[in-house]
Order: sequence, then C-alpha cells, then structure tokens
Amino acid sequence: MNSGDEKSKSQMKRELLALQEFGRELTKLPDKYLAGLPLGEAIRQEIRDARRMNRRALQRQLRYIGRLLPNEDIPSVRQALQRLLHPVRQGVAENHKLESWRDKLLSGGETELNAALACFPNADRQRLRQLVRDSKKEKTANAPPKSARLLYKYLGSL
Repeated sequence: MNSGDEKSKSQMKRELLALQEFGRELTKLPDKYLAGLPLGEAIRQEIRDARRMNRRALQRQLRYIGRLLPNEDIPSVRQALQRLLHPVRQGVAENHKLESWRDKLLSGGETELNAALACFPNADRQRLRQLVRDSKKEKTANAPPKSARLLYKYLGSL
C-alpha cells in the first residue's frame, strides 16, 4: 500500500506530462521573454534548440526539457511568465475596449454618448460630440478617418 506522501505512478506521469507541456509553451516564447525568466542557462539553451527541431526530435527534446524542469523553481518561472505576458494581454483587451466604444459612438446616438460619459466621467461631452460628428462627415464624404482616430486617441487618454 502507498503511504500518504507517496505519489502513484499515474500521478507522477501526469506531472511529467504537465512539465513537458510547460516546456512546449516555453519553446514558443520569443527570446526576449525567455531571457526574463528565472531559468538556468542550460535549460534555456535546450529550449532554444527545440525550436529548430522537426517533429520526432522535438518530442524527444520536450521529454528531456520535462526532465530538466523539476530542477528549476517552477512556481517562480510561472509567476515571472505571467508578469511578462499579462501586460501584453491587458493592452490588447484595452485596445479592443476602446475600439468598441468608438464604434458604438459612431454608429449610435445620444444613448451611446450618455453611456460613454458614464464610463469615462472625465470626458468632455462637447469634444466627444464634435469628434463623432466630424467622423460621420468624413465617412459620408469618403475621406480618411482622421476624426475617428482622434476619437480613439481621446478615449484612450481618458
């Protein structure tokens, strides 16, 4: 029988596969992110080598990386990776939010303007209306969307 602190063979295999998958994620990172992780230089080089390998060699290399990873401080590596990737994801989400607000303002009316003013309390109602009005004029005149870009920048500054 297993004592309370021993792991089953299945559990050890699941953990090894999880480390191999984490190693696969690390091979997909750009060098600038990889350099910011608290990893030893040997495993860093193995990760770089894995990027150039074909399918079978890559599988062997990922198994090897999976065996090297327990020697590293995995929780701190995951935490550092999250810190590196989170600002990028947050910035993308912020851009999508601003684009959505711009599109709502350009396609909507007074209710969307009031909703935007509620979301952006520091916004100037007159400035928003002017940018929306100019954007609509440019669109009907098939002019470059200068005011729409200014509206996006203005929302971003708020």
